[in-house]
Amino acid sequence: MFEKNYFIRCEMDAKLYITEIINELTFVKDSIREDDCTKLIDAIQQSQRVFCYGLGRAGFSMKAFTMRLMHMGKEVYFLTETITPNFGPGDLFIVSSASGETAQLVALAKKARQFGGAVAVLTTNRHATITEFVDVIVQINAPSKNQKDSVFRSAQPMASLYEQALLVIADALVMKMAAESGAPESELFKRHANLE
Repeated sequence: MFEKNYFIRCEMDAKLYITEIINELTFVKDSIREDDCTKLIDAIQQSQRVFCYGLGRAGFSMKAFTMRLMHMGKEVYFLTETITPNFGPGDLFIVSSASGETAQLVALAKKARQFGGAVAVLTTNRHATITEFVDVIVQINAPSKNQKDSVFRSAQPMASLYEQALLVIADALVMKMAAESGAPESELFKRHANLE
């Protein structure tokens, strides 16, 4: 049987880790370029349809972003879902690629550009291969999964900080869009799933 103090110590240890995560997210926040965010919001608003994509845990953050864009009234799809339509001029492809070098994601960005649509990337590397095929770059100053190649070292494993920052930044972009449009939360909630 554990002593009461053991549980208190465990709780405090967890809180210290949470503080570390929040401090790292603050670093990322302070390094974000506001004009990057503005350009992405403009691209979203000017597009007819938005297609989002990401792999692994970053893909989950991008799915959350896709959902919020739907709540904002955008026609939006997550790539590879069976209901995803064809992509073309007037559409926007938003892809998350921490390293900017993942071959599959680079190929998709190139293909989207060839189809005549706009492309935006959220990445740690403004000069990565994928940026050759995009119109908008939002740089997230967090390590990709290979931390030894990163300028900033995170206390968290692999690309955890990037994945967390991706979700927070996406939510912030939606909040800014909602504030600028004057849309109340009740308007967004009307589009939330009710057959569940």
